[in-house]
Amino acid sequence: MVSCSVTGKVRKESQMDNILSTKVEVPQIASPTWARDEVARVVSEKLAEYKGAVYTPDTIKNAKADRAELNKFAKALDDERKRVKALYSAPVESFEKDVKEIVKQIAECSAEIDRQVKAFEEAEKQKKLDAIREMFNGMDFHGVAFEKVFDSKWQNATTSLASVKKEVEARSNQIAIVFHVLDGGVSADQHAGGT
Repeated sequence: MVSCSVTGKVRKESQMDNILSTKVEVPQIASPTWARDEVARVVSEKLAEYKGAVYTPDTIKNAKADRAELNKFAKALDDERKRVKALYSAPVESFEKDVKEIVKQIAECSAEIDRQVKAFEEAEKQKKLDAIREMFNGMDFHGVAFEKVFDSKWQNATTSLASVKKEVEARSNQIAIVFHVLDGGVSADQHAGGT
């Protein structure tokens, strides 16, 4: 488990920035050297002997021996490939394991910070919602419920309380006009035109 501690100070440049700017040195790795051409030539010659071969009941014993010889050589060659691959892969696998472990520690710490950020943002949204409710309660909405008037975008951090107040007042005025018209007052058109 990784512990995250924050000093509360604004950092100009973090050590992590410096570390991340350093590159991983990857040495030039030579390809394995082996007698590829000779092996390919011998295999081609040997396979040519078997190409088109027809085995009879009398030669089935030879067929089994030929098959065993080919399978033995293929296995030996493939085993050598696996051995060489493991030699070349071991340093990369070690590096990958180390990096994954460090990335996991970073992710755990980031997740803890994320939980705190989300809790803070949720608390701010709740404060804003309370302020909006207070605005609503201070105006006449003719019995219309808060939920019918409320717009969730008002809780966004980018939406100022001043702009929310303007929208709440505008909605209050619209509702007042509708109720005035319903109560037999002037028509909505007359009210909008000022006559």
